[in-house]
Amino acid sequence: MSGPEVSQTPAGPAQATPGLAAIFICFAKMTLVSFGGGLTAWSRQILVAEKGWLSDDEFLEALSLSQTLPGSINANLAVIVGRKLKGMSGAVSAILGLTLPAMIILAVLVSLYISCCSNPALDKALKGVTCACAGLSAATACHLGRKHFKKPMSLFFVIAAVLLVGVFRFSLIPVLLSLGPVSALCVWFAGRHKTSPEKTP
Repeated sequence: MSGPEVSQTPAGPAQATPGLAAIFICFAKMTLVSFGGGLTAWSRQILVAEKGWLSDDEFLEALSLSQTLPGSINANLAVIVGRKLKGMSGAVSAILGLTLPAMIILAVLVSLYISCCSNPALDKALKGVTCACAGLSAATACHLGRKHFKKPMSLFFVIAAVLLVGVFRFSLIPVLLSLGPVSALCVWFAGRHKTSPEKTP
């Protein structure tokens, strides 16, 4: 399954608040088209580029928060976005849309996989899906972080996180707990320095 085309144009102003049915259908679409991975890429494409419910910055904030909370990142993201759009009822609608179609499809596919797990063609197909999902995640990360890559301090923390997790194989939790507070303090100090009035002689 081909991935979404990552839009290069910034989303316009947020549209009117969607209804519960629209939120359910939106997240059901995400989980159906991204089955096997790449949900973050599809989430950004649908919520920001197609629906215009969130801006790129709002989506990045929700994604960052969902990654720091315990549990599934995708489920956390659905709850955060759903609650932002329609309160607690929106969060429930989003999580149901995200999980119900996947549960039904997974039950069918598991039964098929058990009967065909020794098929070499199926094993190669699954490996190909894994590579495609990695590419989708990389494309989304590059798009969401492209304006931050131009800032030396932001780029430093990006490279540090990639090296610690991807190269040195540190667990994600200690990396987040160590780099997260340090990067937040650096941004805070940088912003404070910019807004502080210049001293006159």
